[in-house]
Amino acid sequence: SGQPINTTSTPQGGTNVVVNWGPTVIGEKYEIRTNASLFGGTWAALTDIVATTTSMTFTDAIRPSGPLYYRVVQVP
Repeated sequence: SGQPINTTSTPQGGTNVVVNWGPTVIGEKYEIRTNASLFGGTWAALTDIVATTTSMTFTDAIRPSGPLYYRVVQVP
């Protein structure tokens, strides 16, 4: 839909990270992507989520291998 997506992420109790984003368009698909670096590498698709509300949340386990960066992209 071309709307900017605002994201926040919050570690929860040291075992999970919670990614929140919005505004979303109900019925549109959003892809959660991850990368170990902000300055290179490839962003890999982790999962797709179809928006059911105007603000969405995704929870992922924190991996012991080091930091992981997340981004949310609206996809067709």
